Amino acid sequence: MDDCKHYCDLIVDSDNQCIVLDRSHAMKTDGELIREIKMPEQADIQLQILADLSSLEIFLNDGEYVMSSRLFTHNNVTTLQCMLS
Repeated sequence: MDDCKHYCDLIVDSDNQCIVLDRSHAMKTDGELIREIKMPEQADIQLQILADLSSLEIFLNDGEYVMSSRLFTHNNVTTLQCMLS
């Protein structure tokens, strides 16, 4: 959810074998800002991401792992951008 000021990051960190949801740049809400789960040992990971104006749901491997978060945005700024490094 990016309006050039508020956004969140979903990081697939293969070096540390974890997946990180970082809400530290999102609009302020209660709760933890960074969530991390250990990456499944299989080589391929299937992601399904559902987002609206107040929530973010991330499903890995058909729901084997789930990350849910409240995430508030301004109208018309819900976008998804993939950056590979």
